[in-house]
Amino acid sequence: MNKIDRVTRALKGEEVDRPPFSFWYHFGLQHGPGRKHAEAELDFYRAYDLDFLKVMNDYPYPLPAGVEEYCDEACRLKVTRAHRAPGRTAARRRRRRGGRRL
Repeated sequence: MNKIDRVTRALKGEEVDRPPFSFWYHFGLQHGPGRKHAEAELDFYRAYDLDFLKVMNDYPYPLPAGVEEYCDEACRLKVTRAHRAPGRTAARRRRRRGGRRL
């Protein structure tokens, strides 16, 4: 039985040769290019011969309109509308704007 048949039949409650197998991992590549993240996920899928791949999207989603800041229960994660990726210093941003301050 191939992977697609195994997963499809299991989701339908039909008989399968074995339960579909998968596990996932947070790669921590959210500050890099999307292509690098996709390649890491596919390499992981192929290395462990998984039946299905759950992509762990660590990229932040934009805050809803009207929300300026969000903090989880323990405030381990704090997101603000002005969130910038690490490494973007004020001087670097000014250089990109031609040296002008806002």
